[in-house]
Amino acid sequence: MKDIVIMNKLDLTMHHEVLSNGLDVYLVPMNDKKRYYITLGTYFGSTTTSFTDYQGNKVTVPNGVAHFLEHKVFANKDGVDPMSFYSKSGTECNASTSYNNTKYIVLGTKNFKENFEYLVNFVTNPYFTDGNVEKEKGIIKEEINMYKDETEERIDDDLRANLYVNDKHKYNVAGEVQDIEKITKEDLYECYNTFYNPNNMFLVITGAFSLEDAESVINSSLSKLENKCERRGEEKFNEPLSPVKIFEKKEENVLVPKLLVGIKIDNRSLKLKDPVKRGLYLSAIINSNFGKTSKFYEKMTEDNLLNTCSFYTENSGNITTIYFGAESTFPDELLEKFKEKLQKLEITKEDLDRLKKVYTASEIRGSGYVNSIMGSLVGDLVRYHKVINDPVGLYDSLNIAEVSNILKNLNTDNISTVIYVPENMKSYSDNKK
Repeated sequence: MKDIVIMNKLDLTMHHEVLSNGLDVYLVPMNDKKRYYITLGTYFGSTTTSFTDYQGNKVTVPNGVAHFLEHKVFANKDGVDPMSFYSKSGTECNASTSYNNTKYIVLGTKNFKENFEYLVNFVTNPYFTDGNVEKEKGIIKEEINMYKDETEERIDDDLRANLYVNDKHKYNVAGEVQDIEKITKEDLYECYNTFYNPNNMFLVITGAFSLEDAESVINSSLSKLENKCERRGEEKFNEPLSPVKIFEKKEENVLVPKLLVGIKIDNRSLKLKDPVKRGLYLSAIINSNFGKTSKFYEKMTEDNLLNTCSFYTENSGNITTIYFGAESTFPDELLEKFKEKLQKLEITKEDLDRLKKVYTASEIRGSGYVNSIMGSLVGDLVRYHKVINDPVGLYDSLNIAEVSNILKNLNTDNISTVIYVPENMKSYSDNKK
């Protein structure tokens, strides 16, 4: 491998190379471990449904096609299911599709080279027919209906539909049943040939493996792949900051009311171009004001307004969306307190220094785990299309002046909320805002 990067303070060495065909390769040997983890991914997810294909044609495909394609990549011409191949050696094989990427993974303890070769072979040799596409439709419809039975999925779908105007983060990754009906073999080949190109893909391997074996497979197969077209970026959306709907309350089959809030932030207004630092500062602000060690969390739990809560951020174009989810017996009161706090966000140097120590400790602790290193590297790639090879140094560089500037320019007015309350419980006021 061309580049050898010492991952500062993590006691790890990363071997990195961009192959001549554009494939981005990261190898992190951890030979004191017992298992290896392989991820082969593409920057193609559910939000990209309108694009210029590999032949230069303008194409629109149904929602859910990226997830459908992920399923059908497992179809082999010889009829052998990759899952059955891997099960013989006790190896895990799986895949996942998100809004901006699709990943194929192998996690095992033996037969590294053989299992790696098999992964490359089935991902790079698609086999779609009218028959196997029609058969898959029934399977995916069942999957969609199964997820609709899960409260967390439903409330997330409802909020996204209320939050986004044009951005296709408003749609479920798997699509809807009516979308699945429209997908054809031609759609799958169109998307595969456009986005499953080495210049639009990445490979990450961590754990117990031989560099020689990894490079042997890379050189004999992956390096010989040809690109059918230039790299295609994600679909861009002209997304306004104002949500479609600011409030919705629904009766659902829940025991305790659930609340989910989305806040749309214009990245350009924050006056910090570096997306990595910008994301870390937003995380620090949310942690400091709403995390489990915050005064807000302590006060809300003391007042019995908060049972559990969580938050995360999501990026799309010039917009970062902050999600805040909670369970509360009194969701309307909690929402009011949350909105009040949003208008009084603060962070001190002591807060930031404490969070920097927490982030650093978590990074160092995670560096001893194969899965954690994989999650960190792939997380960087799908968010930033690059790996942060010195995360500890990055945390050290965070400073109160920059985060204070972020805070000064942070507008949290563009907010949408969905509340689920138990069915037939009239005690919950319909406090629509």
